[in-house]
Amino acid sequence: MSSERGFGLMEMLFGLALASFVCLGALSLLDASARSLRASDRALASLEARQVALSSLSASLSRVRSNLCGSAAVWRNHLVLSDASWWSRAQLGSYVYSASETSPGTLFGTAAARRVSGTAALDLYYFERDEGDLLSQDSPSAELRVSSIQGYAAGDVAVVCSPSSVDVFMVSGKSLGRLLHDSAVVNGFGLRNCSESFFAANSCAGLPRCVAGRVSGVACSLPSEIVGARLGHVRAERWYIGMNASGERALYLAELENFGVSSAPTAVRPSEIISGVSDLALSVSSGVGWSVTSGALPLDGSAVQVSLKLSDGSWVRKFVPLGKVAL
Repeated sequence: MSSERGFGLMEMLFGLALASFVCLGALSLLDASARSLRASDRALASLEARQVALSSLSASLSRVRSNLCGSAAVWRNHLVLSDASWWSRAQLGSYVYSASETSPGTLFGTAAARRVSGTAALDLYYFERDEGDLLSQDSPSAELRVSSIQGYAAGDVAVVCSPSSVDVFMVSGKSLGRLLHDSAVVNGFGLRNCSESFFAANSCAGLPRCVAGRVSGVACSLPSEIVGARLGHVRAERWYIGMNASGERALYLAELENFGVSSAPTAVRPSEIISGVSDLALSVSSGVGWSVTSGALPLDGSAVQVSLKLSDGSWVRKFVPLGKVAL
């Protein structure tokens, strides 16, 4: 007879220890793979978020047009102003602040939502369409007959976009189907209109009118093309690099407001768009390459390169054609 011998205690313990070692190694490998995958997912999500932020900035840029409305129409500013420089920038559509240039309304500093010293900033101005259209204006009259008065209040600054002119004026009041633009009414910021009619001679020249109360008379009449023109507001915003509450650099977006007679805007409601962005740059083509620019951007259909520098030193970029299509 043959005898059969099973595993001894030591052999079984050694086998169990070896199996445990193999299982622990496999689990460690799986955990490392999972950590690596999560890190890759976070990096990819962060990059995608930055790409979305870049696309959002680019979308705002693509709405910018010369004269706000995207045509060679006559610019007629009916507001009495002590300084027309803010509206001159609105007419140009954009302004890029260099890294050392101050941006009125947003101070340099290390506090949350302050602009980081040594970084660029970008102001954008564009026409934001409302529901109403201009139907007619009885002359001489301080009344504009419109298809809708929704979205307007006394003291608001409104814009009329037509093929022949861009008219900027203060809404002095409203009634059923009508917006008023009396010259005698002053809003809470000291702003008023220089005339009570778009027919008025003192608002017909191409330059901003009524600066410091000075007007000049040029005989004219309200063009027929203005009937059916679009009504809206000026949308003004600032993109810049700021410090967030965690002390990290981030891309910020703030609204720009200027309701008064002076030129200095007020940046309000700054919002953090995405953290981990350390710089912003706008570049234009020089024919042989791209160079960082400042001042007003060209609105001739040429492309502008928008770049965001990430905290790891890399850049994400997008090319945006400016002012190519009229509104």
